[in-house]
Amino acid sequence: MTGDRAALAAAAAYVGDWLRHQRRLCDIPGYAVAIRHCGDLLLDDCDGVVRSDTGELLRPDHLFRVASHSKAFSAAAVMLLRERGKLGLDDRLGHHIPDLPPAVACVTVEQLLSHGTGLPRDTYESSYWSLRRPFAATGEVAADIAKGPVQPPNTGLKYSNLGYALVGRLIEAVTGGPYIAWMNREIVASAGLADSSADLDAEAGARLASGHSAKLPAGKRSVLDAAVAVGPLAASAGFVSSPRDLTRFFSQLAPGAAASFLELESRREMVRPRRADDYSDAGQHYGLGLMMGTVAEEAWFGHGGGFPGFISKTAILPERDLAISICTNAADGKAHAWVDGAISIVAAFAKAGAGRPAAGWEGRWWNMWGAVDLVRLGDDILLASPDALQPFDYCPRVRLTGPDEGTIVEASSFHHPGETVRLERTAEWTPNRLWIAGDYWLPEAAYLSSAPR
Repeated sequence: MTGDRAALAAAAAYVGDWLRHQRRLCDIPGYAVAIRHCGDLLLDDCDGVVRSDTGELLRPDHLFRVASHSKAFSAAAVMLLRERGKLGLDDRLGHHIPDLPPAVACVTVEQLLSHGTGLPRDTYESSYWSLRRPFAATGEVAADIAKGPVQPPNTGLKYSNLGYALVGRLIEAVTGGPYIAWMNREIVASAGLADSSADLDAEAGARLASGHSAKLPAGKRSVLDAAVAVGPLAASAGFVSSPRDLTRFFSQLAPGAAASFLELESRREMVRPRRADDYSDAGQHYGLGLMMGTVAEEAWFGHGGGFPGFISKTAILPERDLAISICTNAADGKAHAWVDGAISIVAAFAKAGAGRPAAGWEGRWWNMWGAVDLVRLGDDILLASPDALQPFDYCPRVRLTGPDEGTIVEASSFHHPGETVRLERTAEWTPNRLWIAGDYWLPEAAYLSSAPR
């Protein structure tokens, strides 16, 4: 069920246009997005600025701190070591890592990768997430791990950056070398990634976008220094990357991937749901270094990330061999909601098909209530809402009855079911007014020249 390529390409094109509107609407400094289908990029785009105080424009080669995406890279590294016979998922951590408290030493590798240690989410003084202090050093991380779990191991999902610091220690214990060097050589290079590093280095630093604080409550953003070392938390949050690299990497974790640096059995183990997020209304689970859930009836797996000044998310739709990744350089970036919105757009196009073009029935139209998008979806024209995080939800559908007129055949009872939608055109046949029932919308430039002051 990979989906019709033309429909998915049309979906990707609309996602790109919708995201540019969303950035303006939400006043986010910048973002980058990639959509990949069967290994090929359908969308590789960015919009906004590197720094809000200089106005330097984002480029596709700028990089982002992708934080907890690092857990998927680290878990994949453990699975690669398992393939090489260096460890097993049932191994106790104490077998590989000395001097752990008994309650942690008894935890298995599988439980560690699926957040079953019971350890705190972070070190006991973790204000480094607000850049109030440097990231915790090795001694502090080890001392807090030595305090043991705050709930019994293997009793449920307890997400823990401190636990994934142990994944880094595990990789170092088994390989006999530094985590970052081994990851860059055996994972980043093996996956064919050009924009990624297990932690910030000089090359990545030169291409790194600046992070930004949230806009509220000050009403303006502060530019944040993202060039900070995370030290022993690298396996949890160190990675620097781009959406095009993240889509390439996570696509290789799908069981159906055409090519991967991991064997099929390893990929199946990683994507198998193991622990439920019982407080989530989205039915989310955690596997081995991977989150998973369902949006718009589309099953996905992937991961998100939050670093001071950055929010990111990557989702793979394995049934469609489709990957979506969005990185933002703001603490209030909408990457999670935007990826979910992109999934809903893909699902709608895949279900209905792209449809044949209808001259003039396209683009964004404005009046004082905001914007409406004309989107060809199968046999109909959708009156989509680009302001919405799910832009196709509950939107009227128009069935064309002529080149310049149609009927709303599906809509909420509170909208205009059964009423007429029509285009007015200039003498050159360029659409210049969109009538929806008794009111009209204009192209942006025309609206700005006539908008109420």
